[in-house]
Amino acid sequence: MSRKRTQRAQKGGNEISVFPAFFRGKDSRSAVSWLSLLGRLLIAVVFLAAGVLKIVDPIGFARSIVDYDLIPELIVPVIA
Repeated sequence: MSRKRTQRAQKGGNEISVFPAFFRGKDSRSAVSWLSLLGRLLIAVVFLAAGVLKIVDPIGFARSIVDYDLIPELIVPVIA
């Protein structure tokens, strides 16, 4: 890349952003941080819900492992 083009890109010229215009202000990092936090919290809720469902019904969870028929039934109680 040429020196002028690099300097212009550093000054803010010819910037290409993947975020909508709403997020491209001076607070763009904080908006992206909030979106990132929201995404991580959503994934955490999904994993917690899946874990709670397995803890509440361990026999049903063991049956679902057996239904996949990927491992011998003798090992299922150890895994579940």
